[in-house]
Amino acid sequence: QRYRARIPGFFIEDKGITISIHYRLVEAGQRPLFKRIVRNIVKSLLPLGVISVREGKESYDIRPAVAWNKGSAIRWLLKEYVSTLRGSPSVVFYMGDDDTDEDAFAMLKDSGITVRVGNEKATHAQYYVVDTTESIDVLKKIADIEHQKK
Repeated sequence: QRYRARIPGFFIEDKGITISIHYRLVEAGQRPLFKRIVRNIVKSLLPLGVISVREGKESYDIRPAVAWNKGSAIRWLLKEYVSTLRGSPSVVFYMGDDDTDEDAFAMLKDSGITVRVGNEKATHAQYYVVDTTESIDVLKKIADIEHQKK
């Protein structure tokens, strides 16, 4: 199918092996049409099993159809780099604002500190902050604590 609709405000973020199609700058009245166009474009590829599509925060994440997500990535990073910690006291701290962060929150449920930015929905995160301003405040406090230790 060809689409001739001109919908300003969306952009595509090339993440290497995945892409994200962001529509947060698309006018509210144009969003239903934009979403329908994206779904129609990717629907022919979904049955082939080559991609998966996940709706995020005003975005679509398109990735290879493999069992891999942010939780899987955290698990792999911990396995790969645990030896570099060499017994040092450490804790995993994960903060995110997107539905795609929920996999990481769930994976770290019993072994890290997780913070959801924005409390508009149910979450696997242990804590939440209202917005990015509060998340910056949290990070500054952690940095201050670490600075005082030295």
